[in-house]
Amino acid sequence: MAEFVRVARLSEIPPGTVKGVKARGKEILVANIDGEAYAVGDRCSHLRGHLHNGKLEGTVIECALHGAKFDVADGGVCSWVTHPAWYKALMDATFPGFLKRGIPSYPTRVEGDDVYV
Repeated sequence: MAEFVRVARLSEIPPGTVKGVKARGKEILVANIDGEAYAVGDRCSHLRGHLHNGKLEGTVIECALHGAKFDVADGGVCSWVTHPAWYKALMDATFPGFLKRGIPSYPTRVEGDDVYV
């Protein structure tokens, strides 16, 4: 079983925001949702854009590149590419459903102000 790695201080991530970190060679997005830490892969499964550059609403992070949305609680896909409209149509026609995959989700632990993934 892998050991937890300290990746950030919770106080560095205000509630409702995210931070991109690296741990053991992986790019990870850490989100603070009402004082609780969540961790998922920091790369969109569409074109690998950094998700920490996106907008967080509730537990859903939107990729800044083309609008794909993922739930930071479990890495699941909430919606696929949404903009621009012509690009969404192209992606819907090109990518079968099984390629519209989620992102990795990692267990987290908070000890004091330290966030571990």
